[in-house]
Amino acid sequence: MTGPHKHALAMHEAARAVLNDVLNPRSPTIKVSIVPRAAALGFVQFDRSPESNIQTVENMESRIVALVAGHAAQTVLDTGTAPGAPDSSYEFARHLAEAVADNTVPNWRQSDPQCAENIVLRCFERAKTLVKDNEEQIRRVCDALKTKGELTNVDLKSI
Repeated sequence: MTGPHKHALAMHEAARAVLNDVLNPRSPTIKVSIVPRAAALGFVQFDRSPESNIQTVENMESRIVALVAGHAAQTVLDTGTAPGAPDSSYEFARHLAEAVADNTVPNWRQSDPQCAENIVLRCFERAKTLVKDNEEQIRRVCDALKTKGELTNVDLKSI
């Protein structure tokens, strides 16, 4: 992969990694890659050790923000759309949003069927703000990804 597609994919994954580390310091990014594997063109691997388990609504929403950060970066930084199969991170974000709604809005499925979607949209807006606030770091990680293809937690800390 080369040119604008590589840049868009690197920016997408860089935003997810950076925002995860900003919002979830107890669940840092372990690895971020734009090296294609099977159907995935890129990925971000997060630390999901037992001590970092989702325990609060705030933690769950922070993870949703990190999941939608790639799309937020594409919107805010006008990077174009990352190539490849439709992003499964939105679907996972929606599942987390349903869990948030289950914990905060009794009987939301009957009373407010759009509740989970509204949580995802609210998190997307927060992600756009955080992308703007962390643009310089996201761009540095993006450049490193385009050069190396993969970055570890140690690499990310040194950027």
